[in-house]
Amino acid sequence: MELSSKTLAFLEEQCEVYRDIDRHLAIRHLELEHPWKESDINNGMSKSFGITKSQEELALKLDNDKRWKNLLHTKGCIDEARKNMNEDESNIFQKKYIDVDSAFYDWETLGKTLDPELSKTSMYRKRLAILSLIAKEYGYI
Repeated sequence: MELSSKTLAFLEEQCEVYRDIDRHLAIRHLELEHPWKESDINNGMSKSFGITKSQEELALKLDNDKRWKNLLHTKGCIDEARKNMNEDESNIFQKKYIDVDSAFYDWETLGKTLDPELSKTSMYRKRLAILSLIAKEYGYI
């Protein structure tokens, strides 16, 4: 099955998110663990309703949070795809999506920095191979 240009764009966007995904997960965890609440004026009433164990409450919030699940799914899919990449694909992924100093390179420039004799077509074939591995993990292929 051939991947559409929209699917490739989506996969590239997910790879760009992947660089900071652990930070996004940590922030989301804190947002769920310590939600902002308007200041409470104690009116003498008890607050003993609902789940009182904060760990259970947090687990339920995480289990029901779509953003949290989406971030975990993205991380899991890309981690699995990276395990299946060969050394060359892994190096390209690292340079394009992980290393901050080369992340702004387009594919042709990245190819020239890795191998000056690498053609534009060859680099785009390698890009497609990397994104195809990720697409398999997402279930697009």
